[in-house]
Amino acid sequence: MTTGDRPRIGAALLILAGASSLACGPEQSELIDDARVATRRGLDQAGREIEQARERYQIDEKVDQARRELGDKLDDQVERAREQLERGIDEAAAGFEALAEQGLEQGAEVSEQLAYQPLPGAAEAIAC
Repeated sequence: MTTGDRPRIGAALLILAGASSLACGPEQSELIDDARVATRRGLDQAGREIEQARERYQIDEKVDQARRELGDKLDDQVERAREQLERGIDEAAAGFEALAEQGLEQGAEVSEQLAYQPLPGAAEAIAC
């Protein structure tokens, strides 16, 4: 029996109890009244359970919504971090490229200067 069946069963019991009270004598009316009270309690309990189920459903919906929002925020943060990393890599590559170019220029200057300077001991070697 599910929570949704309880109100229908309770209503059926109330109808039966009402029909029975018409068909029975006064000695059975106390039993019928007890049945009505028990049925009413059962219906009240079913109503409370339905309300609790609704509250749980609403809480679950709120949790799902919070998870979706958190997921969206995390996706945004990951995207920003990826973009920053790419910029950092590009800047580092440009820096290394500039250093390499500077090193090549300095190496060329040193080579040119050395090309026009006499080597130590070259004059003695030639004189021999």
